[in-house]
Amino acid sequence: MDEPSVSNITELITNATEQLDNAHAPETGRTLFISSACYKLLKRNPEFLTNDKLGEEALKMGYVGMIDGMKVIKVPASVMPAGVKFIAAHESSLIAAVKLHDFKIHQDPPGINGNQIDGRIIHDAFVLGSRASGVYTAASVTSVLPAPTIQKNTANQYYQITSSVSGTASYYTIDGTDPRYSASAKEYAGVTIPYSSLTLGAPIKAYSVKAGMYDSPVSSVIFNG
Repeated sequence: MDEPSVSNITELITNATEQLDNAHAPETGRTLFISSACYKLLKRNPEFLTNDKLGEEALKMGYVGMIDGMKVIKVPASVMPAGVKFIAAHESSLIAAVKLHDFKIHQDPPGINGNQIDGRIIHDAFVLGSRASGVYTAASVTSVLPAPTIQKNTANQYYQITSSVSGTASYYTIDGTDPRYSASAKEYAGVTIPYSSLTLGAPIKAYSVKAGMYDSPVSSVIFNG
């Protein structure tokens, strides 16, 4: 992704909504989680669709405005993953878990006439593998692995998977499922994928991982014999 600036921030965000559209994510229920630094750029962009009244009403609901049909939530740098500029997601693609971790009642503690309740809540979030296309993460290009290449060797009738970055591991599927979440995903160990193991018309899908970098996009090719 290009580095965000005042002039291109809205275009980068609409690229995210385009992907959500292509993934058939409903237009209602989308949220943009944006870093504080990118929000500063957005506020200076004249295309940001907000006004005083909208901003006032939005703050009451816990967000800071609207853009391209998405609620905008500003996220502190300490919370946003390193290198990530913003995340656009549909609510159906996420599970936001809230767990009551600790709960105590203090009867008539010093300075209080009555009961005082203390509690700790743990928040977490998970992406549903079957709906992962409803989440778009915009990160610095240097932080994200490039998608692996799935090469076809017609003469010897096999496929192989390669990455342009050293030290990566790649995982693949041959049944059309997403290798990032599929139980049938296999680690590519440098051996070839022979035609005999494939089904005509079925896709081969692969992605790469490396410690300290974000996982690559998924590459896909159709086995056509």
